[in-house]
Amino acid sequence: MVNLESRYKDLISCYKARRYDDLKTKAIQFTSDFPDHYDGWILLGVCYRILKENSKSIKIYQDLIDRFPQISAAYTNIANIFLDLGELDESIKFYKKSIEIRNNDSNPFDGLGLAYTGKGDLEKACECFKKAVEINPNFDRAHLNLGDNYRKRTMYKEAIKHYEVTNYKLSKSHKLECHYHLNEKGYFFEQLKELANDKNLNSLAACLSVHASHRFDVENTYPFCVDPLNFVYNESLFSEEGFDNDFINDFLIYIENNKPDFMSQNLLKKGLQSAGNLFLRDDKIINKLKNIINKKIEDYKERYSDSKQGIINKWPQNYNLYGWIIEIEKEGNLSAHIHKEGWISGSIYFNLPNNKETDEGKLKVGLHGANYPNDNKIFEEKVLPITTGDIVIFPSSLFHETIPFKKEEKRISFAFDLMPS
Repeated sequence: MVNLESRYKDLISCYKARRYDDLKTKAIQFTSDFPDHYDGWILLGVCYRILKENSKSIKIYQDLIDRFPQISAAYTNIANIFLDLGELDESIKFYKKSIEIRNNDSNPFDGLGLAYTGKGDLEKACECFKKAVEINPNFDRAHLNLGDNYRKRTMYKEAIKHYEVTNYKLSKSHKLECHYHLNEKGYFFEQLKELANDKNLNSLAACLSVHASHRFDVENTYPFCVDPLNFVYNESLFSEEGFDNDFINDFLIYIENNKPDFMSQNLLKKGLQSAGNLFLRDDKIINKLKNIINKKIEDYKERYSDSKQGIINKWPQNYNLYGWIIEIEKEGNLSAHIHKEGWISGSIYFNLPNNKETDEGKLKVGLHGANYPNDNKIFEEKVLPITTGDIVIFPSSLFHETIPFKKEEKRISFAFDLMPS
């Protein structure tokens, strides 16, 4: 028994120290020696998820559910993985089962709120987040998610209350955005100055700083990317090894045969956006696409290597890639937006409506969007002459949108973010 307790404590120490390879090795041996130790299996499953070995993690949790059906932890953990993968209905099913077993745990309520957010049901999501912070008033992530929920519904003052009690992720930058929407200029510039001195830069604060500098004719002091339109990279991928028409066809067939769940996207008209992170799928064609994107990211970084701006000289040492599909039908479009959690963002175009004589279906990038107040100022923008097989990479702080088209064709792109970890 002493050996069991000391070894389990060692697993916990590895987890807290983020020594995940050590944790994996030790947890495999631990669960072999103590096959009925529930928490040991949970830790191994968590480790596999962190190491992006999701199929192994799912197998562990399914086995625990079969063996210990009245313990909630495995239900919550398997729901977390399905949420990552964008399988929203599956995640909702398991979160609800976890809550049914144990209704005083804040984590499944928070996860269920995120799943409902993905489905576009912000009212249900709000109730889940409120329950999470009711159970645990110090739950930073749930306060952030509840703030986001209010912000998405333009309830900015309510959102600020929750952003103020947490430093989790982009809470302070989202609070800044709320003050901007409320035209609280004094608060805005005071907090922007604080964020500009923070060592951890982010694209949302950068976008707001660029927008405000144009709107109010003041200097942009946020050190991320003061001129994002000059950091747009666009070229054909047909010169890259392994990228040709056969690869495009294979990818489109793969997506058709392995349809991901699609999430609600209020910026998207007559279109669909896949839920979750497609890079978490361990598939040959996804891995090939990831390798191509990684190479182009390095090309992007090298192209602007002489820049003194933060987007290059503070490039994150550790990051993850997040990827998803966007399909748009005739007369559809995606409104101007940024990718708030990204550092750089991009798209690969697998099918564009064939219309070379107009800008229909093209990508527009610019300095205004998201219904920010503009005081009738003119903000710079430009249309990129993209064609099928192109890649575009740009700062995540740059607004971008698609131009509607009239052709009876789908506009299919793969979007991605490089996200600091």
